[in-house]
Amino acid sequence: MKIMRFITTLNVLLLFCICTSASADIILDTGATPGLAGSSLHSRQWLATEFSIDEDTVITDVEGWLNGDFNSSGKTFTTAIYTIGSTGPDLEIYSAQVSADGSTQGWYGATGMSWYLEAASYWAAFEVREGDNLEGFIMPWDASYPADNYAYFNPDRGWRLNSGLNAGVLIQGTIAPVPEPATIFLFGIGLAGLAGSRLRKQTHPNQSKL
Repeated sequence: MKIMRFITTLNVLLLFCICTSASADIILDTGATPGLAGSSLHSRQWLATEFSIDEDTVITDVEGWLNGDFNSSGKTFTTAIYTIGSTGPDLEIYSAQVSADGSTQGWYGATGMSWYLEAASYWAAFEVREGDNLEGFIMPWDASYPADNYAYFNPDRGWRLNSGLNAGVLIQGTIAPVPEPATIFLFGIGLAGLAGSRLRKQTHPNQSKL
């Protein structure tokens, strides 16, 4: 029993060390684009931005700067993450339907997500799919720190690259926790204790009373 309590304590310490090693990070921040000219976002035109991560990351927020019909409310669109293709987004990895109330221009998109991505490059897309009702919105141009690559989509041509869109995009995430040496050491002690307990049981089996 003492051995089992010891191993349980080590597991709790392991979990604590892993959780405290994570840190919040801004993956991409182009800056706001509070202009009146931009690319329309509707059912026949979607927009996307390429981004890269150097470490395995849990994406929490994917937002675009939208300027729209200030009289609208309850408008929905879809935010998605794709793999890299030759002309833009390729295979969808994650997606979520989100809302934009149109009461003011600002950041709208998926927040509070837990989208795990391995270190690589991806596309973040803003779409008006079947079941969405967003209309009268644009993603203004002239971001202060534009991304390297943008793309747009229409049903007739699919995705096409266009580096001049310069839309405002904000992507945030948490670096996926990696056990530190001290954590691995604690885990090793726990395994050693478990192995020792089993060995003692095999060496000194319980004897039944006559």
